[in-house]
Amino acid sequence: IDPIVMAAKTRVLEGLLPLARMPRVCAIVEQPLDTVKLRLRGTLDEAGRSLLLGHVYTQISMQCQRCLQAVAVQIDADFALAAVHSEQEAALLPDNYEPLLLPLGEDVSLVELIEDEVLLNLPIVARHEVSECAASTKDVSTAADGAADDVYQPFAGLADLLAKRPD
Repeated sequence: IDPIVMAAKTRVLEGLLPLARMPRVCAIVEQPLDTVKLRLRGTLDEAGRSLLLGHVYTQISMQCQRCLQAVAVQIDADFALAAVHSEQEAALLPDNYEPLLLPLGEDVSLVELIEDEVLLNLPIVARHEVSECAASTKDVSTAADGAADDVYQPFAGLADLLAKRPD
Protein backbone atom coordinates (compact mmCIF):
# COMPACT_ATOMS: atom_id res chain seq x y z
CA ILE A 1 0.00 0.00 0.00
CA ASP A 2 1.01 3.62 -0.45
CA PRO A 3 0.08 5.48 2.77
CA ILE A 4 0.40 8.92 1.12
CA VAL A 5 -2.10 8.01 -1.64
CA MET A 6 -4.41 6.28 0.87
CA ALA A 7 -4.47 9.42 3.02
CA ALA A 8 -4.94 11.83 0.10
CA LYS A 9 -7.85 9.80 -1.29
CA THR A 10 -9.24 8.78 2.14
CA ARG A 11 -9.27 5.13 1.18
CA VAL A 12 -10.47 2.40 3.51
CA LEU A 13 -9.28 -1.20 3.59
CA GLU A 14 -11.22 -3.84 5.48
CA GLY A 15 -10.85 -7.56 5.56
CA LEU A 16 -9.26 -10.64 7.04
CA LEU A 17 -5.59 -11.61 6.95
CA PRO A 18 -4.53 -15.17 7.80
CA LEU A 19 -1.93 -15.44 10.55
CA ALA A 20 -0.16 -18.01 8.38
CA ARG A 21 1.11 -15.06 6.26
CA MET A 22 2.81 -13.54 9.33
CA PRO A 23 5.97 -15.55 10.07
CA ARG A 24 6.97 -13.63 13.21
CA VAL A 25 3.54 -14.17 14.76
CA CYS A 26 3.49 -17.84 13.67
CA ALA A 27 6.70 -18.41 15.63
CA ILE A 28 4.88 -17.42 18.83
CA VAL A 29 1.35 -18.79 18.49
CA GLU A 30 0.17 -22.34 19.10
CA GLN A 31 -2.10 -22.58 16.04
CA PRO A 32 -1.45 -20.26 13.08
CA LEU A 33 -4.88 -21.06 11.65
CA ASP A 34 -6.53 -17.94 13.00
CA THR A 35 -7.18 -14.73 11.07
CA VAL A 36 -6.78 -11.04 11.87
CA LYS A 37 -9.73 -8.78 11.19
CA LEU A 38 -8.48 -5.36 10.13
CA ARG A 39 -9.72 -1.94 9.19
CA LEU A 40 -7.32 0.67 7.84
CA ARG A 41 -8.37 4.20 6.87
CA GLY A 42 -6.18 6.81 5.23
CA THR A 43 -6.80 10.44 6.11
CA LEU A 44 -5.12 13.81 6.53
CA ASP A 45 -5.05 15.57 9.89
CA GLU A 46 -5.50 19.34 10.39
CA ALA A 47 -1.75 19.87 9.87
CA GLY A 48 -1.84 18.01 6.54
CA ARG A 49 -0.05 14.89 7.82
CA SER A 50 -0.80 11.62 6.02
CA LEU A 51 -2.31 9.25 8.57
CA LEU A 52 -3.27 5.61 8.65
CA LEU A 53 -5.88 4.99 11.32
CA GLY A 54 -6.44 1.34 11.97
CA HIS A 55 -7.99 -1.34 14.09
CA VAL A 56 -6.95 -4.98 14.46
CA TYR A 57 -8.89 -7.77 16.12
CA THR A 58 -7.94 -11.39 16.55
CA GLN A 59 -8.06 -14.17 19.07
CA ILE A 60 -5.00 -16.38 19.01
CA SER A 61 -3.79 -19.39 20.93
CA MET A 62 -0.52 -19.08 22.85
CA GLN A 63 1.19 -21.26 25.46
CA CYS A 64 0.40 -20.40 29.08
CA GLN A 65 3.68 -19.91 30.91
CA ARG A 66 2.24 -21.33 34.16
CA CYS A 67 0.71 -24.61 33.01
CA LEU A 68 2.11 -24.87 29.45
CA GLN A 69 -1.40 -25.45 28.04
CA ALA A 70 -3.01 -23.37 25.30
CA VAL A 71 -4.49 -20.04 26.36
CA ALA A 72 -6.69 -17.81 24.20
CA VAL A 73 -5.33 -14.27 23.87
CA GLN A 74 -7.58 -11.58 22.45
CA ILE A 75 -6.14 -8.58 20.62
CA ASP A 76 -8.49 -5.67 20.02
CA ALA A 77 -6.43 -2.56 19.33
CA ASP A 78 -6.57 0.79 17.59
CA PHE A 79 -3.53 2.53 16.15
CA ALA A 80 -2.68 5.83 14.46
CA LEU A 81 0.36 5.97 12.19
CA ALA A 82 1.72 9.14 10.61
CA ALA A 83 3.77 8.81 7.43
CA VAL A 84 7.22 10.38 7.81
CA HIS A 85 10.34 10.35 5.64
CA SER A 86 12.99 10.96 8.31
CA GLU A 87 13.78 10.52 11.99
CA GLN A 88 13.62 14.31 12.38
CA GLU A 89 10.01 14.35 11.14
CA ALA A 90 9.19 11.48 13.50
CA ALA A 91 10.56 13.42 16.48
CA LEU A 92 8.17 16.30 15.73
CA LEU A 93 5.01 14.16 15.73
CA PRO A 94 2.39 14.60 18.46
CA ASP A 95 2.34 11.84 21.09
CA ASN A 96 -0.90 10.31 19.80
CA TYR A 97 0.74 9.32 16.47
CA GLU A 98 3.29 6.58 15.90
CA PRO A 99 5.74 7.25 13.08
CA LEU A 100 5.59 5.15 9.93
CA LEU A 101 8.98 5.66 8.32
CA LEU A 102 8.58 5.53 4.54
CA PRO A 103 11.55 4.93 2.27
CA LEU A 104 11.24 7.35 -0.65
CA GLY A 105 9.33 5.89 -3.56
CA GLU A 106 8.49 2.59 -1.81
CA ASP A 107 5.20 1.12 -0.73
CA VAL A 108 4.53 -0.43 2.66
CA SER A 109 3.66 -4.10 3.03
CA LEU A 110 0.15 -4.35 4.46
CA VAL A 111 0.89 -7.78 5.93
CA GLU A 112 4.04 -6.56 7.72
CA LEU A 113 2.23 -3.46 8.98
CA ILE A 114 -0.58 -5.53 10.51
CA GLU A 115 1.91 -8.12 11.80
CA ASP A 116 3.76 -5.34 13.63
CA GLU A 117 0.54 -4.18 15.30
CA VAL A 118 -0.36 -7.73 16.37
CA LEU A 119 3.12 -8.25 17.84
CA LEU A 120 3.01 -4.94 19.69
CA ASN A 121 -0.28 -5.91 21.33
CA LEU A 122 0.67 -9.43 22.43
CA PRO A 123 1.20 -9.91 26.16
CA ILE A 124 4.81 -10.21 27.29
CA VAL A 125 3.90 -13.37 29.21
CA ALA A 126 0.83 -15.31 28.09
CA ARG A 127 -1.03 -17.00 30.93
CA HIS A 128 -4.48 -18.00 32.09
CA GLU A 129 -6.24 -16.20 34.89
CA VAL A 130 -5.22 -17.82 38.19
CA SER A 131 -8.71 -19.28 38.68
CA GLU A 132 -8.64 -20.90 35.20
CA CYS A 133 -5.06 -22.18 35.15
CA ALA A 134 -4.31 -25.90 35.42
CA ALA A 135 -1.19 -25.12 37.47
CA SER A 136 -2.96 -23.91 40.58
CA THR A 137 -0.73 -22.13 43.06
CA LYS A 138 -2.77 -23.62 45.93
CA ASP A 139 -1.38 -27.08 45.19
CA VAL A 140 2.23 -26.00 45.10
CA SER A 141 4.15 -26.48 48.34
CA THR A 142 7.51 -24.93 48.91
CA ALA A 143 10.48 -26.62 50.54
CA ALA A 144 10.29 -24.18 53.43
CA ASP A 145 6.75 -25.30 54.38
CA GLY A 146 7.64 -28.82 55.48
CA ALA A 147 11.31 -28.40 56.30
CA ALA A 148 11.13 -25.38 58.61
CA ASP A 149 11.15 -27.57 61.74
CA ASP A 150 14.12 -29.69 60.60
CA VAL A 151 16.57 -26.85 60.00
CA TYR A 152 19.90 -27.36 61.74
CA GLN A 153 20.65 -24.44 64.03
CA PRO A 154 24.33 -24.60 65.06
CA PHE A 155 24.14 -21.92 67.77
CA ALA A 156 20.91 -23.10 69.40
CA GLY A 157 22.69 -24.41 72.52
CA LEU A 158 25.18 -21.56 72.82
CA ALA A 159 23.08 -19.62 75.32
CA ASP A 160 22.95 -22.66 77.64
CA LEU A 161 26.74 -23.12 77.46
CA LEU A 162 27.37 -19.48 78.25
CA ALA A 163 24.99 -19.63 81.23
CA LYS A 164 26.85 -22.68 82.69
CA ARG A 165 30.28 -21.11 82.29
CA PRO A 166 31.91 -20.20 85.59
CA ASP A 167 32.89 -16.57 85.92
